[in-house]
Amino acid sequence: MNDNILFDDIRQYTKRLDRHQSTHPIVPILLSLGIKKGTVTKYLTEANMCGRSSGFNLMSGSLAKVSREMEEQLLLLLKQSLQQSIKVAKNYKKFHKLGTIEQLNRAILSGKYYLESIDESIDIDFQGLCEPLEIEGITDDGLMAYIEHAG
Repeated sequence: MNDNILFDDIRQYTKRLDRHQSTHPIVPILLSLGIKKGTVTKYLTEANMCGRSSGFNLMSGSLAKVSREMEEQLLLLLKQSLQQSIKVAKNYKKFHKLGTIEQLNRAILSGKYYLESIDESIDIDFQGLCEPLEIEGITDDGLMAYIEHAG
């Protein structure tokens, strides 16, 4: 294989890495909640915070700086997303796999911790969020007996 080809590939890769910035801390939380990049971009463009390309660049980590107004909109979107995620996690546990609900709960908790870390007011009801899932036909006595038998 020609060394020039390998050199060009590495050079192009390093140029891409130079353009890539670290993402805003809210972006990974939104993505882990299941919010799509296009949804966030549409929300920001409708609020006249940025254009479509800037919103996409923000979500992919290529936007260097975020204005204070855009950050406020991202916080608002995070709070709304947390409210909707909690609604799904509390009311639709029975319809999803346990791993899916656990992943959603972890994303919700990371959003909560982020809001607490920046001293942002939280008007969200987290009660009953990470409660154990009740499975029909399995009682605590039966589960404890199984654990003792298996252990």
